[in-house]
Amino acid sequence: MSSSPERVPAGVIRGTDAAGAAAARLDVDLRSSRFVRSGTADPRLVDPALDRAFEEVAQQVREAARAEGYAAGWAEGVAAASGAVRAEADAAQRRLDAAEARRAQDVARAVRALDDAAGALERRAVVPAEQLRDAALTAALELAAALLARELTVAESPGLDALRRALDLVPRGRPVVARLHPEDHAALAGLAAPVPGRDVTLVADPGVERGGCLADCDATHVDAQLGTALARVREVLVP
Repeated sequence: MSSSPERVPAGVIRGTDAAGAAAARLDVDLRSSRFVRSGTADPRLVDPALDRAFEEVAQQVREAARAEGYAAGWAEGVAAASGAVRAEADAAQRRLDAAEARRAQDVARAVRALDDAAGALERRAVVPAEQLRDAALTAALELAAALLARELTVAESPGLDALRRALDLVPRGRPVVARLHPEDHAALAGLAAPVPGRDVTLVADPGVERGGCLADCDATHVDAQLGTALARVREVLVP
């Protein structure tokens, strides 16, 4: 009578194959284990190595989600800051447009006044040519003065504009002493280099008009005051 070989149940490993098998975790209470849900057991219930691998992957996912959330928050912050900058730029443009509109209205009123004066002169019976010339020159000078005054009110930095006008008329490469109205001096005093590339020393001088500048460079003296310029024009045109 021959004997049949021993039958090995399916799923059973023996010998050298069993050496690499992970030890099952059998000290788990199935009633309270987090690996048992609705009668279904998670493979991590019996394989600690699988549990550790799962935790490593979960940690990587959490770190990736945290990094993604930080990047999204950063992008939202940048977008909000850009929106604030655009809003401020739009507001500044609206203020500038309003100032330009007011200046246009002032010019229109001055032109109408000049037209009215010309009409009044035409209606007079006899008007000497010299009087006509003087009236026209006076009206032109008053219009120029009104426009310059309006420019000073809407200029972003009248002191810097005056300084640049003065520097255009003095030698380059030489130190310059520029005297400004105290208000204009205070507005420029905090700037490291009001006009890049130029060696300029700023001095507050209450005798200088607002929006004007007196510059000295070696033997060169420049008076960049608007009032002085108008006075010189008046002296030439209206003797």
